[in-house]
This record gives sequence, structure tokens and C-alpha cells, in this order.
Amino acid sequence: MLMCPRCGDVLERIADGVLTCTRCEGAWLTNAEIDRAFGTQRWPGGASAWWRREVDCPACTSAGEPDAMTPMFVGPLLVDRCIKHGIWLDHGELGRLIGAPDVVELEAFFERIKPGGELPPLLIEQRKRREQELVRRQRELDEYRAKVAAEQARVAAAEAAAQRKHIEEQRAAQHKRLAELRAVAERDVEVAEGALVEMRASVRAAEGKLADARARLLEADRNLEAI
Repeated sequence: MLMCPRCGDVLERIADGVLTCTRCEGAWLTNAEIDRAFGTQRWPGGASAWWRREVDCPACTSAGEPDAMTPMFVGPLLVDRCIKHGIWLDHGELGRLIGAPDVVELEAFFERIKPGGELPPLLIEQRKRREQELVRRQRELDEYRAKVAAEQARVAAAEAAAQRKHIEEQRAAQHKRLAELRAVAERDVEVAEGALVEMRASVRAAEGKLADARARLLEADRNLEAI
């Protein structure tokens, strides 16, 4: 029984020489599986980062002799290597090494070491859980989108109602102002018409006086002629 060097959980056996931690999803590969997958059980053969030894070998720990593995460079990656037993890969590192997405890295690795072989039960169960999780996330996403759409519709309706109210208030204010201007204009017309009536009366009175004056003038002329 091997323990996860990262979180201490018991590693689950996927196939001979391939174990995984169901919590952190790291993978432990024995030398035999490294040989089958990468052509040599001493892979990787690049430079080591011996000063960064911090992860104990699960096999050494199980034997009561915990020993920190040596980090080895694989391109830009650092993987933890125990020369005697195997290699530890954190979640995502195996996928990057074999060019597979993180979520199916163990499936891709199993296909690499056993082309066309049936997936182990644990990987089938992981795939089932992953598909269920995708369905759940899609359902939550659909519900969230529906809520967003409903909220957007509510906000748009509220904005439209507020705009209509604003327009109606503007129209009411304009109507009120026009009514006030009309009332002022009507009063001005009444005053002007009253003044015109008075002026016409004054003109008629002046015309009467003028006619009387002309009559007296004619009378005076006749009297002068008679003398």
C-alpha cells in the first residue's frame, strides 16, 4: 500500500505499475511502466535539480526508508524521480508530457502503454464522474444564463418604463407650459380688444365733435355772408 507523497491519501491502483491519488490526481509510475511508456526505465535522463528535493518516494516510505526523490528536468517541467522505484507526476504533468488534456491524461497514458486495451474500472469510474460533473456544470451554466437573461429583460423593461415615464412627464410639462402661454395670450388679446373698443369709442366721439365744429363753422360763414 503506497501513500500519496503530496496529501497522504492511499494511492489507488489503476493498472500494474500505475497508481493515482483521487484527491490531488497525481500519478505514480513504476520503472517498468516508465520503460514501456518512454523506452527506458531511467527516463528522464536530463539534468537534475537536486537542491529542490522535497517529495518522498512512496515506495521507499512504504518500506520504512523514506527518501526524497530527485527533481529531474523534462524540458520546462520538473518531475520527481526515484532511481530505485519510479516517478511521481503532479496533476497535469503527465498530460503535458504525452500531449493530452489534464482531464484525460491517465486514459491517454493507459492507451499509450496498452493500445486498444479496455480501460481499468477506476478510469471508467473517473470518466463517469467527469461526465456527470460536466452535465452538472452545463445545467448550472444554463440556469445561470437563464437568470442573466431574465435579469437583463427585467432591467430592459424597467429602463423602458422609466424612459416612457420621463417622456410622459416631459410631454405633460410641455402641455402645461403651452396652456400657461395660451392663457397669457388670451388675457393679452382681451386687454387689446378692450383697448381697441375704447379707442373706437373715442374716435367716434371725436368725429362727432368734428362734425359739430364743421356745422358751426358753416353756420358762421352763412351769417357772415348775410351781413
